[in-house]
Amino acid sequence: MTTDFNTLRARIQALTEERKQLDFYALNTAETRAAVERAMTTAAESYRGGKLRQAAGDTAIKGVFHLDVAASDVLPLLATVLSPKKVAEALTSNLAEVEDGPKASDRSKRVKEIEAELLELGREEERFIRAAEAKGHYIPRRADADASIVLAETLQ
Repeated sequence: MTTDFNTLRARIQALTEERKQLDFYALNTAETRAAVERAMTTAAESYRGGKLRQAAGDTAIKGVFHLDVAASDVLPLLATVLSPKKVAEALTSNLAEVEDGPKASDRSKRVKEIEAELLELGREEERFIRAAEAKGHYIPRRADADASIVLAETLQ
């Protein structure tokens, strides 16, 4: 492989990682708080619907309500007892110390830019691979290579 091809693949890898970060990690403070509150609301509703109904049938010992709580049930239980909003506020109280990710509109714009560049780089990569194959050299395709690009080059 040539340096140009290595550079091409490195750029594809970098853009792919940036895309993943934009999808999964780069929320701003307001979006993070809202997402945590939604998760706590869902957890509390689920907990109310299942665990607490089940617990109502558990044995009460000397008038004390007995509830067997697993560690994974603590947050839904707290969200049920306190309120999803209070639990979300507690969980996100340190967000002021964390740098905000880009706004949703900026993320969306950047994702579109990345996808366009990845499409062009994928086409360039496929042309490079096919040129090498025509000269008798084998270059393996990336496992995450866009199959539509490979197919499009095959049909041309």
